[in-house]
Amino acid sequence: MRKLESENNWERINIIAVTAFAMPGDEQKFLEAGLDNYLAKPYKGPDLIAIIQEVEDH
Repeated sequence: MRKLESENNWERINIIAVTAFAMPGDEQKFLEAGLDNYLAKPYKGPDLIAIIQEVEDH
């Protein structure tokens, strides 16, 4: 996605990984791949809301 944004001069969109990958190092891999934040399953509603608010604030 980041490559497409760059190549086409598109506005950057926020991407949050919501995934069952919750092993040590998984979060860092997602962030290095260009995602804005990470949330491992299972999660509670307030956790998702907090992540969305954090991404919107940056």
